[in-house]
Amino acid sequence: GHSCIAHHSLLSFSIPMQLPATQQMQIDAGPEAEFSQQDLVVFLQFFLVLFNTTKSWHINKDFFLYKAINWILFKSMLVPKGYTSYMTLFYILAVVTTAGQIATVWVAVKLRGGDVSGKWMARLTGILQMMAWAIFTFWPALLDYFVFLWDCKWPNLSTGGTAHHLAFPEQNCLALPHLGHMLYAGFGLCNFSGMIVLWVSRERLLPCQRVHV
Repeated sequence: GHSCIAHHSLLSFSIPMQLPATQQMQIDAGPEAEFSQQDLVVFLQFFLVLFNTTKSWHINKDFFLYKAINWILFKSMLVPKGYTSYMTLFYILAVVTTAGQIATVWVAVKLRGGDVSGKWMARLTGILQMMAWAIFTFWPALLDYFVFLWDCKWPNLSTGGTAHHLAFPEQNCLALPHLGHMLYAGFGLCNFSGMIVLWVSRERLLPCQRVHV
């Protein structure tokens, strides 16, 4: 009912709404959920985070399979474009995520109050539904994108050196503007992580057992 919809909206950035058949996917919150294409995408993101080129792994970046899946971790496509491009997408993601959360809470309040009239409500609900699907599918890549701003040469501090960023050596991680970006990324990371934790734990928090995305 509407109460179930509102609770899902407030806690997990998800508003149940039936999508076209080509985009319909059923997420089973129970322990017997089948391994889906969405699970495969999440697994590949974790795989790329672990076996990435910034660590000591010997990775052949010209290998066709690596090129085929590397796009899933979209950070790797932005780093070569430079610091400005990376930060531009960072703030776009931060603003869209925050705006989506605020809109979700507002829609949830409206639904709990029984206000479900108007095409604009259906359109807004559909947009938020698609955002929830994208976030739930690519959340490892999003977290990795935020955490990457903290990927600095911290050991240099022990020798009196400067903690430059690994990918953007011209940026000092303890000086502006990068320090401000790092702090905002930390806030966004806590906010985003809390949203993911609430989504994963919805089985215990909510009476609804299944969500149609």
